Amino acid sequence: MKTSYTPGYPEDRRSDRQRLRAAASPIADFERMAARVVARLTDAYVELQDDNSKSWMPELRIEYRDGSTAYVEVVTDIDPAYASTYREIGRRKWRLDGSLLGRRWRVRLTGQASLK
Repeated sequence: MKTSYTPGYPEDRRSDRQRLRAAASPIADFERMAARVVARLTDAYVELQDDNSKSWMPELRIEYRDGSTAYVEVVTDIDPAYASTYREIGRRKWRLDGSLLGRRWRVRLTGQASLK
C-alpha cells in the first residue's frame, strides 16, 4: 500500500489533456468522481491510471490496506443532449427546485428543452 497519500482522495495519473477533456464532457469528469467515491468509501489508495497507453487498462486501481489490489472499469450510459442540458443549467447556476408552502417541487427537463 502507498504510504504517502491523502485518504479519501484519489491520485490522478492522467495527463493534463485527459483531465481537461474529461472536465469538458457533458457529464463532467465522471471517472474522477467515481475514484473519489471509491477512495472515501474504502479508505484505500485509489489511482486514476487509464492514460490511454493500453486499450485494456481499467480506469481505477485500488490498493487495500491488507495488500490486495482491485481494478475498476468506469462506464456511463447517458443521452448526451440530456447531460448537456443539465450541465448548462448548473453552469448558469439556475435551480430546478423550489418550495411552495413548505412543499418541494422538482422539474426535470428533456435533452431537447430550450433554455432561452
